[in-house]
Amino acid sequence: MPTVPAHETPVTPHGKSSFFPSPIEWPSGLFNPFNKSDPKEVKEDVKQCEMPDDMKQHAIDTAKPLVAKKKPHKEVASTLKKEFDEKYEPSWVCIAGTDYGSSITHAKDAFIYMYLNKTAIMLFKV
Repeated sequence: MPTVPAHETPVTPHGKSSFFPSPIEWPSGLFNPFNKSDPKEVKEDVKQCEMPDDMKQHAIDTAKPLVAKKKPHKEVASTLKKEFDEKYEPSWVCIAGTDYGSSITHAKDAFIYMYLNKTAIMLFKV
C-alpha cells in the first residue's frame, strides 16, 4: 500500500478503511463484533451417553447456545449443572473444557460425554 500523509486514512479499493478489517478477516480467537453466534453452527459429537433420549437432547440444547456464544467453560459447566439439578433433582456434576482427564462413578442412566465444537462436556449424576 502506498504511503499516505498521517492525517489521511488509507482506504482499500472498495472504499473502506483498511484500519478495520472486514468480518471475514478477523483472526480466529479474537473478539469479533460482527460474529452472529448460531447454535445450528455448533457441531455436536456425543461420545458416550447413558441417559434417556429426552434428557440427552435437553443437555445438548442447553449447552449449544453457550458454546455458540463462546461462553467460558466454567459458565457452560455451571449452567448445565444448575439446569439439571432443577429439572432432574440433585446432585449433578458437569465438567467442560478442552483438556482434562477423568475417572468417575455415576448414577444409573445419568451420564453423557460429548463434544460441542472443540469443547468437551461431561455431565453426570452422583
